[in-house]
Amino acid sequence: MFEASRLRVARAREHLAALKLGIDTFFNQNPYTPFYERGSEPDERLIRLRVHAQPGPMLGILSGEVAHHLRGALDYAVGELVALGTGVAPDSGRHFAFPIYAQRSRDYKSAIKKNLNGVQSSAVTVIDSVQPFQAQGGEPERSSLYLLHRIDIENKHRALHVLLGGAGLLRFSHRGKTGARIVSIPARWVDNPYVFPVEDGTVAFSFFSSGDPESHMDIEIDTFIGFANPAAAYAFNVPRLLESAAADVDVILSALEDVVS
Repeated sequence: MFEASRLRVARAREHLAALKLGIDTFFNQNPYTPFYERGSEPDERLIRLRVHAQPGPMLGILSGEVAHHLRGALDYAVGELVALGTGVAPDSGRHFAFPIYAQRSRDYKSAIKKNLNGVQSSAVTVIDSVQPFQAQGGEPERSSLYLLHRIDIENKHRALHVLLGGAGLLRFSHRGKTGARIVSIPARWVDNPYVFPVEDGTVAFSFFSSGDPESHMDIEIDTFIGFANPAAAYAFNVPRLLESAAADVDVILSALEDVVS
């Protein structure tokens, strides 16, 4: 069951592999070069980034293709469920779709009736259980399923995805005298160690040091590619988010198979 959906997921993973390769190629060209300078405050040290290149538009196209195949796989599954429940394959005049909502709203209830008409109740229960508003932690608009939905809408109807680089602290260690007066890190980097997007001169990290000649700092800056649009997915790590969405789609298809087979 859901052979067509599985084929679309497989195609999405092929595009995702190409996307990851493109991102690796981009970073292998050393597009961001860190440099060091003193800050405006006493003992402040800044790590800035010199930007030599930004991700090309083809990476945005690939990300959209991944999202579109994953989203389409869910809609294909609903079409198959309609055919199974009614005994008739839905024709071009019948509307069906996999609903994805961040709130259990009136619109959601209407979509269930309209888009899942003919679908077995057990399958409807599964679809309801995976909705973003059911997400643990109470942040439905940050769930990968909801973001997949928003990314696909942006890609199909509004604009090409723009992908930009982000950066942040991966590792920081200090050898020498200890104590806050020797080396300290502003709380800003503890709360959120990443900056997005990276522009020429962006401060990727800062710290305070007394300048002890015996001190030695090891600093490693991490880089990633994030979505600049849609707004819902802003700054999310592109391959990480799409990989999570692909895993979600696999789980949903398997759960649906379990209740209707």
